[in-house]
Amino acid sequence: IKTRFEVSGFNSYNNVIDAFRKIYHMEGFAGYFKGIKSMLIKEIPYSSAFYTTYEYSKRKVHAMLGIRNVQLNSAISSLIAIGLLTVITNPLEVIRTRLQYQFFSQNEEHNYKSIIHGIYLITKHEGVKGLTSGMLPVFLKKGTAGLLVWTLYDTLKTRTRKSNKTLL
Repeated sequence: IKTRFEVSGFNSYNNVIDAFRKIYHMEGFAGYFKGIKSMLIKEIPYSSAFYTTYEYSKRKVHAMLGIRNVQLNSAISSLIAIGLLTVITNPLEVIRTRLQYQFFSQNEEHNYKSIIHGIYLITKHEGVKGLTSGMLPVFLKKGTAGLLVWTLYDTLKTRTRKSNKTLL
């Protein structure tokens, strides 16, 4: 429902309750779960790999660039991790979004039988560019949030460690 409201020009619903009703009436209960497989296949590895990639990036940024400032290192490292994982997982984000609109699409090229079939059709009709569509807005959204969250996390972690040492 959130995704359908976000799409510019998609005015099929008057409000959230109307969206719930229309989806159920037109698509059945399964309509609420369009794209859930691709979302899970994207989000579970993304979330699992993020922290490892972030910590690895912090060590490399420190070693290669000599950045000792916690906030700057965290900011750069979070953007590296988010950028890398966004590039890797964006094709699944494209599939997820298109599966959610498949019911409304007039384009036969958007009727995917599975995630693999969707990737095949997108590559066939649009090339690799089709799998990267929307990547910049995803990166900007996740990058901004990640920059703030992980910089704050490492700042608080560092301050907590320093204050614990003074208590001892």
